[in-house]
Amino acid sequence: MKKYSVWVVLILIISMLVGCSEPSGFQDVENITSIDYYFDNGNNRYNYSFDLEKGVFYFCFDFEKLEDSPEYKLEKSEIEAIRETLGPAGKWIGDYRYTSAGRNYPQSYNIVINFADGTNCVFKGTSANGKKWPKGFEELKSTLDGIVQKRVEESEYNKVD
Repeated sequence: MKKYSVWVVLILIISMLVGCSEPSGFQDVENITSIDYYFDNGNNRYNYSFDLEKGVFYFCFDFEKLEDSPEYKLEKSEIEAIRETLGPAGKWIGDYRYTSAGRNYPQSYNIVINFADGTNCVFKGTSANGKKWPKGFEELKSTLDGIVQKRVEESEYNKVD
């Protein structure tokens, strides 16, 4: 009996250390207030911060500082799209790792999802070949990249020479 108690305690401790390693720590997507997203594809680094409550976001590439980014307005449809694509994250493990044999060009992400009650979930992941991710990650990445790309194109178009 004592042996089982030790195992139960160890499992609980490990679960807490991993962060949001099971869906029970992940709240309803409507409770998400902000998301901080970092992605490194081996050549470039992207850092986005979306404040869903205020309806704004910031972004930077490579070694720029996020604090130096201008504030960009989020449209209501974009906020809804972000919330929708965050749904599958509730089933992700806190520390995802995919390894493969052969030539590898590792890519990684770090996502912090903040909730209205002050709690958050942290997700970190690495894919050795950049092709295998947790279910729903590619949709989330595509949504966030698409929003940022749209603003980059708009700001380039509206630039005065």
